Amino acid sequence: MKLPTVSDSEAKTEVTTLPTAPEKTKVDSMSLAGTGNAAAGSLLADTIKAAFTPLNNKPATKGDLENLKKQILTRYYKINNLAPRHDGALPYFDMDTGDVVYFF
Repeated sequence: MKLPTVSDSEAKTEVTTLPTAPEKTKVDSMSLAGTGNAAAGSLLADTIKAAFTPLNNKPATKGDLENLKKQILTRYYKINNLAPRHDGALPYFDMDTGDVVYFF
């Protein structure tokens, strides 16, 4: 029994090539126009973000924290829905004792 053979014209030859190193690309130099575009885009993005962020979701600033600290450390708070005493003294709530006191 004879095995079928393939003629040279029908035979496919594969040519293998070794991988070559990729060519280095030219690095773009920094230009004034590119810097200006980046600055404008950053400014626009920050403006849009600030415009659409609700006030209660914005981060607290140092001033906000100082005001909160001042309110917590304040001892006396004026009571607005309690009438003044007969001698004209105004009611205040004492945070330390939890009592109502009257001052002029």
